[in-house]
Amino acid sequence: MSLPVLGVMAVMIVGLIFPDVIFFNRTLQPSNILPHMGRPAEWQASSAILPVFNPEAIASDGFADLNGSAWQSEPARYWIARNLKEGQSPWWNPYSASGTLGPEILVDIKFSLHTLISAWLFDASPASFDFGLLITDCIGVFFILLILQRIFKLNGLAAVAGAFVYLLNGFALPNINTNVGQPYFLFPVLLFAVLFFIQKESIWRWTLLVFAHALLLVACFMPVLVLVFLSVHLIGFSFFVSCRSNKESISVFLLSRYIVMVFSAFIAAVLLEGVLWFPVINSFFITDMVRDFDNRILPKPRSMENFLSVFTPRHFWENYSHVARSEIYPGAGLEKNQSLVAHTGIVAAVLASYAFCLKGKQWSLLVWLCLFLFLFPYARIFGFADFVSYLPIMRSIGNQYWGGMSAIALFVLVAFGIQNIRSGNTSSLPAVVVLLLQVIAFGLLYNKLGFSVTAPYRLYIYVAIFLFLVTGLSVLII
Repeated sequence: MSLPVLGVMAVMIVGLIFPDVIFFNRTLQPSNILPHMGRPAEWQASSAILPVFNPEAIASDGFADLNGSAWQSEPARYWIARNLKEGQSPWWNPYSASGTLGPEILVDIKFSLHTLISAWLFDASPASFDFGLLITDCIGVFFILLILQRIFKLNGLAAVAGAFVYLLNGFALPNINTNVGQPYFLFPVLLFAVLFFIQKESIWRWTLLVFAHALLLVACFMPVLVLVFLSVHLIGFSFFVSCRSNKESISVFLLSRYIVMVFSAFIAAVLLEGVLWFPVINSFFITDMVRDFDNRILPKPRSMENFLSVFTPRHFWENYSHVARSEIYPGAGLEKNQSLVAHTGIVAAVLASYAFCLKGKQWSLLVWLCLFLFLFPYARIFGFADFVSYLPIMRSIGNQYWGGMSAIALFVLVAFGIQNIRSGNTSSLPAVVVLLLQVIAFGLLYNKLGFSVTAPYRLYIYVAIFLFLVTGLSVLII
């Protein structure tokens, strides 16, 4: 497909996922979800991108963690818009009585793509929060399609499936309007730049790689950013090996040159944004933040509900709208459990299982690496990879952020799974194993919780059962 066609497809996919935001006056803006949150007077009104007859904004149902979104993402765009308007310095910390520089005020998401779209291009206007999110999503989907179509040479259906998984997985959904998710939603740009450079090394492709790193570095929610960089470059490494294993032997020189070129691109991006990053790095040591994070001890959510939720839609036992779990399942004790696990979804998990039916060895390393990237975060979360606790930086990453790594791997696995199904390269055994895990998980959760007393959550269970039956029948047909 040509680039214009891929661009139109990206816009259509985002439009299909967010028609309520575009056409029906819904909003993802945190201050409309949390009515008690104050806003600058000139930004009080809110509306959808395309206005409708009802001028009042209809609040969204909410998401997993609105605190970071309401108190960081939204104030960021107001703050930058005011700085641009009044010529003030964005490095000054308005929340500190002493006026000191604060790391999150310095960078974090204050200069992210979403913030700049909203504050710089649209002066933090009523619809610009949603507008900025949808533009970012369109960019991400476009590069997902570009990767799957132009780099991996997959068919159109596989590329579209990968794009939907990119936006609708268990990590993306609860973080779609938060500062936590911003590095994740930009990872396709960096992944494309890495793979594009591997295909043919050149100066201008290396320059693209520098700017791709820089784009993510300004959306620097650090825990997710570290996991995104690690995931993308591991996929890049497997692609490098796969591309050259059939053409030439991979010498130490070739491998070393690739590592040096990619690392130099990262360093160049850091230097390019040195005016942002050097004060931040310095502040980590002044405030003793390094020691504080280094001493963090993360809990292991080893409860049965957390483990089984990997294989079921979280709506079965959890939700994205901050309704107390004790109200959904009275007496089940769920209020004592931490909801820190990104679920895979019924259909996506089954489709991903077909990725291991590849004929030929070209992409086998990539697929198996993605399986590792998908499973490793769960191993870390549930305490089966304790060696991470001895690794600097990595040991400080909270459980709720590891799902981003799984989500990056999942879109690749689903796309290759669809490709294998379309090509007739299928084996039902992996899919049956996944379906059995889902049945066991669903049965154990139902035995513990029963059906919710709240009507909407009962409906979610019925939908989950329906999806499972349809998916199981599809596996038998395939």
